[in-house]
Amino acid sequence: MTQTQSTALKIATVLWVIWGLVHAFAGIIVLTSDASSGFAAIADAIDAEALKAEYHAAVGGILNQHGWNLLWFGVATIIGGLLIWRGNMT
Repeated sequence: MTQTQSTALKIATVLWVIWGLVHAFAGIIVLTSDASSGFAAIADAIDAEALKAEYHAAVGGILNQHGWNLLWFGVATIIGGLLIWRGNMT
């Protein structure tokens, strides 16, 4: 691997880890929130007051599943990025 390729891979790895941290953090926020707060965290362009409501328990379950997916995708990306940074290509 050339020096240019190595540098490009390290830059990409930093971006992957940042992406993973953002998504893991978002997953934690969604998992630790009630449904209204979880929706407000995801749909931050919408006024939070418009999302305040009593949601059915199934809606909260689906939102928690979304938060779990965000969390584990983020963690997997962080781990993969760290392994690539160390030069472990497997």
